[in-house]
Amino acid sequence: SLPTPVYQLGKSIKTFNNHKCMQPNPYRIIWDLESLTIKLTSEEDTQLTRTEKIQKHIPCGYSYVVIRMDGSYNYEIISHDLYRGPDELQRF
Repeated sequence: SLPTPVYQLGKSIKTFNNHKCMQPNPYRIIWDLESLTIKLTSEEDTQLTRTEKIQKHIPCGYSYVVIRMDGSYNYEIISHDLYRGPDELQRF
């Protein structure tokens, strides 16, 4: 069945309560993307928005690990990678 909407203070929040129908997933993927921050000058913040831009995030690397778990909570690393370099978004 579909999640039932719950209304709180005018906001619609979807919840899932039918846990017996969940299918176990033996794989977990954990990843992280790292960025360097550079302060922006006033000339670079020229767009008309209400958000004040103070830094620019430049991606510089990533890391991920794929873990398989069995029913006894035994963990096995299936795949992992760590990369730092100028083309990290294309490699990821």
